[in-house]
Amino acid sequence: MTDQAFDEATVMPDAAALEVLRQAIGEYNVARPARELAMQRRVTVVMGIYAVIAVVAFFQIVSKIGMGEGLGVVIAVLFGIGWGLFNFCMKPVRDFQQNLRDRMLPLIFGFVEELRYTKGLRPRFMEKFPKQALLKYGLAEHDDAISGLHEGMHFMLSETELSTGGKNKSVLFQGVIFHFYIDPPFPGILAATKRPTGMQKFAQELFGTGNLCIIDSGDPAIDATHEFRTDNTAAARPLIEGPLVKALDYLSSVWRDDVVRIALSGHECFLLVPTKKNFFELPDIAHEINVDWHVFPMIRDLVTLLVTARLVSRIGLSPIEPEP
Repeated sequence: MTDQAFDEATVMPDAAALEVLRQAIGEYNVARPARELAMQRRVTVVMGIYAVIAVVAFFQIVSKIGMGEGLGVVIAVLFGIGWGLFNFCMKPVRDFQQNLRDRMLPLIFGFVEELRYTKGLRPRFMEKFPKQALLKYGLAEHDDAISGLHEGMHFMLSETELSTGGKNKSVLFQGVIFHFYIDPPFPGILAATKRPTGMQKFAQELFGTGNLCIIDSGDPAIDATHEFRTDNTAAARPLIEGPLVKALDYLSSVWRDDVVRIALSGHECFLLVPTKKNFFELPDIAHEINVDWHVFPMIRDLVTLLVTARLVSRIGLSPIEPEP
């Protein structure tokens, strides 16, 4: 299955936006060395003083309580305070970079209407994430996220890591969760998830998959990597044996870090794209920003994700307005 790629000229910033963008980046690059120097001084002075205080406090506490069980708590507290101070020292630089990001995004993603950017917040769509069908996780960590409207498709994408949580944390998914709305709705739930192996397979055989049935697609290559789960086999089978398999075959050639997962649940579609790349990452404060090297790749990355979502939306479905 293929999709028509975007004409790059239609999504790149126009001359006026590019001029404003270059001006913003130029101002950032001019101010950057002073900000970097101030950060280095802050870290050196604050962390240096704290290191001395922490060492003195540590030995005083040890002299009173000895090397008993409470020592671990003391070390944890001292480390926690140090980490908090380090983040305090770094905050002005992070705010400086975030200010540039806030100015850049509306300019470089001008082809997206109603653009909104957030960082570190839990997307609302996670409340309806089909864990039983798609991926059971214990902890979700969210980084950059944007939402908007493109060619009638309301969407939100969030850089997310899903893991088991707990002391023995195991990462189950790292990448981008792309959420959008579809019409007509799928009558139930249909998920194409990563085929379980080892202990996951054992747990599934032991506890089952609830009211979900497992269907094979009939394609040996896809069935080796994916497991299809649904609570409506009659509606799911035509999609699984046709367009969904073709879409997964295509997506696996584009996103190769891991298995692409897809879930249709009523009016909603959840697309999990595995990637270790940070889509909105800016260079470290020690380096200048270059429009061609750092900005245009962001645009191309988002375009690739939109093409992917648009492809999935055409598995017999089309985008609609989101619920209020």
